[in-house]
Amino acid sequence: KTQTQCCGVVQSRYFLQDRMTLTNMVVQNGSTVQWVDDRPYLDVRAESKDEIAAAASKIMELNDFGPRMKVKSVERVLGGCTNVLYKVVSADLTVLVRIFGAPGMIDREQETATFAKLSSLNLAPAFYGRFANGRVEGYLHGMRHLKSSELSDPKISKAIAKAMGRLHTTFTDYSDADKPTLWKQLYDGLEQAEREKLQKE
Repeated sequence: KTQTQCCGVVQSRYFLQDRMTLTNMVVQNGSTVQWVDDRPYLDVRAESKDEIAAAASKIMELNDFGPRMKVKSVERVLGGCTNVLYKVVSADLTVLVRIFGAPGMIDREQETATFAKLSSLNLAPAFYGRFANGRVEGYLHGMRHLKSSELSDPKISKAIAKAMGRLHTTFTDYSDADKPTLWKQLYDGLEQAEREKLQKE
């Protein structure tokens, strides 16, 4: 696939094709902000809670939420199959920060481009922006992750099926991919798992 090198970050064509024009600006700490899908991309990594708070604060500032949000707390929340999730709370706003996991197994550029489209159709939470190893999303108040035992509940299964039906009838723009990518991702993940197993042995 075609890739574009910009400001030290490689962006795949899935993330850039048919999107808003990419522009760059320098922020106070000297790192570069890229605008993709009409949302900011910070060329920084966030690992600690302080770094997560700083990334969320800057992204929300760039989304015209005023000066840097004064973060009151950063809390780990449950959920996320391959990601680590944090609830970032300020006086006026609460956002979810998703730290990506499973490196090499998931094309995060393609995933985020798809998430941005789903968000624009109100099929996903708000998308505020991305940084090198994660993204900032709207926080769903009053929601929690499902327990494994709840997945077999007929009422819940029916609600999930209805939501999936709505998604697939509303979201019909698959122009970013020439063919389905699910099987490729599964096989790539299997190969990576086999390599890591051999290395451990």
